[in-house]
Amino acid sequence: MTSAKDVILVAVDGSDCSQRALAQAIDMAKALDASLLLAHVVDWSDYSFINAIEIEERTKMRKAEEKRAREDILGPMSAQVEAAGIDAAQDLRFGHPPRTLAKMAEEAGAKMIIAGTRGRSDVKSLVLGSFGHGLLQLAKRPVLLVP
Repeated sequence: MTSAKDVILVAVDGSDCSQRALAQAIDMAKALDASLLLAHVVDWSDYSFINAIEIEERTKMRKAEEKRAREDILGPMSAQVEAAGIDAAQDLRFGHPPRTLAKMAEEAGAKMIIAGTRGRSDVKSLVLGSFGHGLLQLAKRPVLLVP
């Protein structure tokens, strides 16, 4: 009987930091004979709007964001993974990035999460919070943050 490969979730947004996280994820997937789940979350509020015009505009914005994410982020990054000979899947969602990524990792049964850090200063992180800190607080899986 063969068992399914372990899954490593890698958060991707197309930034240089995300590229470094993907490179680390590819190396780890090779070493562990694991597959990757490329996860992209469009930062999106769940608040609803009250009139038809606002709803229509929000729907257009959402479709444009999805198209951009698939063409400019997930497509090229998936090609990198394929070129490395690693099995990979994609998941694109809208929501609060740290919360949504933690949920995606749970749903996929990911063994770990790899993500790039965002380059905020210590003062801004203290006042505004940070992606990496939020992910560390919310994830129930090990998290590797790549600078």
